[in-house]
Amino acid sequence: MYAWVLWKEGVGLELLDPTLGDSCDKDHLLRCIYVGLLCVEENAASRPKMLNVISMLTNESMSLPVPTKPTFCTERNVITTTVDGNGPEVVVLVNGISNSDFDGR
Repeated sequence: MYAWVLWKEGVGLELLDPTLGDSCDKDHLLRCIYVGLLCVEENAASRPKMLNVISMLTNESMSLPVPTKPTFCTERNVITTTVDGNGPEVVVLVNGISNSDFDGR
């Protein structure tokens, strides 16, 4: 997940649409990203319930748990090959996607 990578690198604000410029409250945006990452944690039992999500977004003094790895991540591997060794190169993109089952709580 792109947001997870940016968050781990400490550059979550790169998710901000540049057309918003200074009209966006950056602290609020970072809090929204943070809460979003909590909502997609790998362990479903660790994800906050909607009532807690609303509280996290509206109560800025509320402390938040540290998010862990998201439930799914996508990765791209590029494989370059030729069909018969003499022809043009063929580029194949392989998406490695882990998938989780969705179960209601």
